[in-house]
Amino acid sequence: MIDLLVPLLVGLSILLLAMSLAQTWRTALAAHRDRFVSRHVDDLAGVFLFLTPRSVEALTLAGWVVGVVVGALLLGVPGALVAAVVIPFVPRQLLTLLRDRRRRQLELQLMDALEQLATALAAGVSLPQAVESVAQDAPAPLGQELGVIVREVHLGRSLEQAFLEAAERVGSDDLMLAATCIDIARTVGGNLAESLQSLASTSRERRRVEGRIEALTSQGRLQGRVLSLLPAIMALVLQAVQPSLFEPLYAPDGRAFGVLMVCGVVLLQLIGALWLRRIVQIPV
Repeated sequence: MIDLLVPLLVGLSILLLAMSLAQTWRTALAAHRDRFVSRHVDDLAGVFLFLTPRSVEALTLAGWVVGVVVGALLLGVPGALVAAVVIPFVPRQLLTLLRDRRRRQLELQLMDALEQLATALAAGVSLPQAVESVAQDAPAPLGQELGVIVREVHLGRSLEQAFLEAAERVGSDDLMLAATCIDIARTVGGNLAESLQSLASTSRERRRVEGRIEALTSQGRLQGRVLSLLPAIMALVLQAVQPSLFEPLYAPDGRAFGVLMVCGVVLLQLIGALWLRRIVQIPV
């Protein structure tokens, strides 16, 4: 009887432990979906890329698996570990790059759009009609944002509030200035056409100064990229030419030290790349 009871209790304990771990995994997965996946979906919608949470999860998992496999094939165990740690941060960086690129394109298009609005207002066209006309002619991404503003106005939202929300969604200082200018003119009064024309001239001059600064710092930015990529390129070349050089890093007797060394090198490279990027970035 006791011989039968002991395996039964062990099996029951294992079953309860598995159920507890499964519940913990489901809870953690739900928390991850609420905190990260939903945020990624909102960020993608901000750049007009509409994906479902399930699609975002599948793409993230597939990218992580591919990165770990590629890292293991190229650099063995250290490469797989580095890839497993670094790849989860890649989607956020890609989204940041997409948002910044879209914001810069929008700000370049905004200068001409402000001049068109000023011309239309000076000709006697109302502001909502002028915005709708510019939205039809403007290319993406400015045309997309102005289209959203026009649809919100048609649904009953005020034009000033729609512009302010669009500026917060895009993260553009120029669009926020335009929204504030429209809000003040509609609330207090004044010549909105002249204000928009002056804002367009100021934005154009600032873009000219930013372009000159980028030209002067282009060599430093190129040097930073080369110095950041050089260790990784050299590691790949040496791994392909003479793999025996990397064997001490993941040998059984020194694997922990090798992994620690690779992680330290990656961390120092990231710190150096961020430092160089901070040096060559000059705010205007």
